[in-house]
Amino acid sequence: MKTLFTAALISLIFGCREQARPLAPFAAPEAFKAGLVRVLDKYAIVQGGLVTGNQTLAKNALSAMHGELHALSSDGMDSAAKAYFDSTDMGIMGVLHDTAFANGDIEVARRLFREFTPYLSDLLVRFGVTGEIPVYAFRCAEAGSAEWLQKDSSMFANPYPADSAQGCAGAKRRLGS
Repeated sequence: MKTLFTAALISLIFGCREQARPLAPFAAPEAFKAGLVRVLDKYAIVQGGLVTGNQTLAKNALSAMHGELHALSSDGMDSAAKAYFDSTDMGIMGVLHDTAFANGDIEVARRLFREFTPYLSDLLVRFGVTGEIPVYAFRCAEAGSAEWLQKDSSMFANPYPADSAQGCAGAKRRLGS
C-alpha cells in the first residue's frame, strides 16, 4: 500500500506533465456564431478608432458593439452552453456598462477595450467561431499584458499606441489552435 501511494505521489509530482487540453467548443446555432462575428467586426472598428486616436469613432463603435452583444440570443443552445454564455455576458456587461465611458476620453475607451478583449476571445473560441474563421491575438511587450484581436495576421494595428513604440513587433497567436 505504501509503495503504491509513493509511486502515485512521485507520478503526480514528476511524471504528469501533460498539457491541459483545450475544451471542446459548445454547440451553438449558426445565428449565434454569425452574431459573434458581427461583434468582432464592430470590435475592429473600435480598434481602428483607438489606433488613429479618433475618440468619436471609438466611442460610437463601442456603443454599436455593445448593442450587437445585447442582440445575441442563446435560443437553441443546450443548458451548459447557455449557462456559460450567460455568465460570460454578465462579465462583459460589467465592463461595457462602466459609467466612466459616457464622459470619458479615449483612454477610457482603451481601458474598456483592454478589459473586454479576453471575454470576446473566450467566446470566439468556446463557441467555435475560431474554427471557422481565423482570429489572431496580438500582444506588444511595450503595451504590457494587453492583447487585441484581429482577423488579418499580416497587419499590425496596435490600439494602445500611447503605451508602445511605433515599430513594436507584436507577438501573435491564432486563437483556437
